Amino acid sequence: MGLSGQLEFEVEIKTPGSVFLEIYGSNKEHLPKICSHIVPRIDLLEGEWGQAGCVIMVYYSIVDMVMVVGGDDGGGCRRTIGGEGKEMTSKELVEEVDEKNKSITYNLLEGDLMKLYKTLRFTFQIITTNDAEFVKTKIEYEKVSEDAPYPDMLKDFVTAVTQTIDAYYSQVSNH
Repeated sequence: MGLSGQLEFEVEIKTPGSVFLEIYGSNKEHLPKICSHIVPRIDLLEGEWGQAGCVIMVYYSIVDMVMVVGGDDGGGCRRTIGGEGKEMTSKELVEEVDEKNKSITYNLLEGDLMKLYKTLRFTFQIITTNDAEFVKTKIEYEKVSEDAPYPDMLKDFVTAVTQTIDAYYSQVSNH
């Protein structure tokens, strides 16, 4: 398995896709209100919320991101990145906002995940079919070493955030 790769997945949503584009883009500062247990804080460092060139600091929690150093035979040393209750950070650049294709791309510049990955880029896109809408996520990554984990925990994290946003707005629209 190589050091670089990408992971793509979709999460079906009941909330209109435009809401997700706003939350992942121009209204990302509202994310802590919606899912404070996962993303308790986001700070704007440069630019305007959700605009290309915008830089933000995200404070979040990923449970039990583990890197095994020294092989897969069980004899390696386990190094936990994150964990229950441990706040992690990432400095992120909004690289591209594509309204036509309903997508936004973030590039991680600094933070805890950079201990495992040389590069991390997230693209969120709204996909509409005849019957449903989906948030499609593409995670492009380059691991720092073969020992760094495949980013399954990032898939779980993004899925949890997406489902939490969907549940929040479904509940709000039902009241």
